[in-house]
Amino acid sequence: MDNDVSSVFSHDECFISTPAENRRQQLQFLMSKLIYSISRESHPIALVFEDLHWSNRDALDSIQTIMVDRNISYCLYFVSFRDDDVAITLEITQMIEAVQLQGIQLFSVRLGPIDKQAVNSLVSETLCTSPSLCHRLSSLIHSKTGGVILFCLSLLKSLQENKHIRFSLATCRWEFDLRTISDEKIPSDIVKHLGERIMRLPESDQTGLQIAAILGTSFDVENLKKAHPVSQLELEGFLTTVVNGGFILENYPSHGLYSWNHDKLREAAYSLISTEQRDSLHLLIGTRIFLKTESNKIHHVIHDIVKNMNQGAFLLSDRSQKIKLAELNILAGEKSTRESAFYSAENYFLKGVELLDHDWITHTYDLGMNLFNSALQASSVTGNAHNFNSLINTPLLAARCFEDRLPSYYHQVRFLSLSGCEGQAFQQCLAVLGQSGEALPATVTPELIYRAIAKTKVLLSNYSMDDLVSLPKIDKRSTKYWLIKMWKLAMFLSLHLNNMCMPLIGAKIVQISIECGWCHDSAFGLFSHGQSLIGVMENIEEGYYWCAMSSCRIDLMSGQNLEQGYENCVSLATKMAQQKQQWAIWLFVCHQTTVLKLRGIDDTRSFDFLPDDINNENDLLKAAMSKGRQNLIDVIHFYQFVFSAFWLKQYDEVTKYPSRHRAVRFLDIYHVFYEGLAALHLARTSDGDVAKLTETGERAVALFQLWSQHCEWNFQNMHLLLAAELHFLRAEHIEAEEKYKSSIVSAYTHSFLNEEGLAMELLGLFYSSVGKRKEAKESLAGARVCYAKWGAIALLPRLDAALSVS
Repeated sequence: MDNDVSSVFSHDECFISTPAENRRQQLQFLMSKLIYSISRESHPIALVFEDLHWSNRDALDSIQTIMVDRNISYCLYFVSFRDDDVAITLEITQMIEAVQLQGIQLFSVRLGPIDKQAVNSLVSETLCTSPSLCHRLSSLIHSKTGGVILFCLSLLKSLQENKHIRFSLATCRWEFDLRTISDEKIPSDIVKHLGERIMRLPESDQTGLQIAAILGTSFDVENLKKAHPVSQLELEGFLTTVVNGGFILENYPSHGLYSWNHDKLREAAYSLISTEQRDSLHLLIGTRIFLKTESNKIHHVIHDIVKNMNQGAFLLSDRSQKIKLAELNILAGEKSTRESAFYSAENYFLKGVELLDHDWITHTYDLGMNLFNSALQASSVTGNAHNFNSLINTPLLAARCFEDRLPSYYHQVRFLSLSGCEGQAFQQCLAVLGQSGEALPATVTPELIYRAIAKTKVLLSNYSMDDLVSLPKIDKRSTKYWLIKMWKLAMFLSLHLNNMCMPLIGAKIVQISIECGWCHDSAFGLFSHGQSLIGVMENIEEGYYWCAMSSCRIDLMSGQNLEQGYENCVSLATKMAQQKQQWAIWLFVCHQTTVLKLRGIDDTRSFDFLPDDINNENDLLKAAMSKGRQNLIDVIHFYQFVFSAFWLKQYDEVTKYPSRHRAVRFLDIYHVFYEGLAALHLARTSDGDVAKLTETGERAVALFQLWSQHCEWNFQNMHLLLAAELHFLRAEHIEAEEKYKSSIVSAYTHSFLNEEGLAMELLGLFYSSVGKRKEAKESLAGARVCYAKWGAIALLPRLDAALSVS
């Protein structure tokens, strides 16, 4: 697979480019889909992740994401790593523990030295000799190697090279001199032994292996030629020798790609370089590759160049050399960012910052600002607060003007937001926008909101979607580009803080995008405009055009199978946890617990995603209230006291938390629906305030009549069901029966399985109340079938009870 993700995701085919932060998720998604598509019950697969001790944190994150994907059921994963490095082992162990927390079953197999019998089998098979004839030799090899497999194989190879094991043409078998082998001085350490084997090679081959060790666990033969100038004939001879000797493997010979047969072999070759020479050799080899690579091909080998030069960077004393290496670190970091390897990118950018002179503001201002802002971006993605806080003040103080300071401000606000300091982030964001002359009004009035929506509507009326796609992209170096990004942050922060300025912010983003060009964040302006059209103007049809809204919560309310919906949402929550999107996880935990209630399952594992002090819905609500997160509070109230309560027939609970009767979100639309049905039922059956309950139901009918005119597909069946309940309350039985049946047909036609079942259940109750027992039984039986298909197992007992009575 091409390790440059930018070649997989072409930006030329879509008008909104994909930011680097999202590309790793995209690649992980595609990898998961690939594995899912080729693994079936009839065709299970095994996927091997070898030598994880060589993996960086980016690779471990990707492996974890793939392994916990709940859509993949028929794949067996094998993971191998060495545990002789405490720091590396800790990272791998943490990854494995995170996988286990998601319910993935793991089996640990510890591989150690093999016993004498196994060594005897190994020697017997290697020499094609009877085990009984090899017993004394294998015992001797086991005593000298301790049963380490690599050591056993290497010792056999070494004994054969030294003629202590030789093939006899007379007897047609391998023969050996046990006394000579016993007297042979063999190091007890595998690395030293392998080093001795390498030292028996010609000096030129030793040098070649040492340079190959510097190049890494795998290498390109072109880089080897640049690092170690030899003739083509000498190179071919070297490769033949080391491949035949078992030191190097040919991965793709036609492409010139080779790798070490074992990492201990590379370690042995590297150990032959004196400690004093290593750093200077790394610097020399990196420099050679750089100087001998054409400028238009530098990006292909930039990591090989920079990682070697960085190791010897402290040896540089000339300012121009340091500046050049800093520039190369930017190129390496940018490539890592494109590949979504943010930990690697962070290291490259930080190294570039380290190479700057104390007076960089005077001599290399643009380079320095670029390095600091790139490092800030990478540190915010990795969540490294120490690095971020140590960097942020320098570019803010060094910037020559507000425009130069703006990228650093953006990263600062974004980091505050990701750290859970939304209030502070929002105030900082508004202050920065105020300095740009784009400040929000101190007081947001309905008049201002209507005016902003109307202005945006007029602005967009001149453009079709094709026109928007063809608009030019904004220059990422421009002030307006960073203002769009800052406005997007303000939008999300205002949403979290329940601030009513979101329509104004969306209008700003759309205006700047049309005037100056589009970028990825321009889409959020259209999203906000669509939300505003739905929630403020109640123009649902046009709002849907600009804002395609779909999520697990909508799937839940529109009748998606609950079991499948739960699995999808757990998978999404898992990915959010890995990306440290903590507040988003809270919303999906609400969804998961609601699904479990409808399925009749008592399971608190959903709360494993949250802090230890949050173990149930009440804890979640208290935490949201303590943080002042009104949007989250609304979601929790809706799921716990409206949605769940309605389906479990706790109608008093539903009416205790009044809806806003505004379709600002899908959540609000369904709140009106369930509140209206509950109010009409209570008005008919309880001793409560009938007039107030009836008014609530009538208002819901009126709103859904309006909304269904704009979007018949989504809301017609809901309007008909509310109208049926209102007719039932008024004792208008003929009209009620007609509306119930029409609602059932509409829900069935538009594939709203849960609402089809609800309409059948309410029709069944209506028939029971008017004495039509046969029709009631048929309707209730139909409702039971719908609920079973929906997966709402908790609702079936009440249908069974109603059927037994009717």
